[in-house]
Amino acid sequence: MNNPTCPKCGSTKIVPRAKVLDRGENNWRGELELQVSANPEALIFTGNRNSTLYARVCAGCSNVEFLADDAQGLWDAYQESLRRK
Repeated sequence: MNNPTCPKCGSTKIVPRAKVLDRGENNWRGELELQVSANPEALIFTGNRNSTLYARVCAGCSNVEFLADDAQGLWDAYQESLRRK
């Protein structure tokens, strides 16, 4: 999206790709991911599809939207899981 606008207030003061981090033991930091399994019942070969999560932040009203880098891949894995039921 070239010039994103906030869906809440219409501002164009948008940070387009803020990292979404988690902190763990010893202040370890890692990017959050989404995961969908194409075959969730399997013990191995679950067909996991991962996608990095990022945020779009509005400086005008503080609205935050989360987005996935590979939404289509997550959808494909989800559709495959439905076919296996």
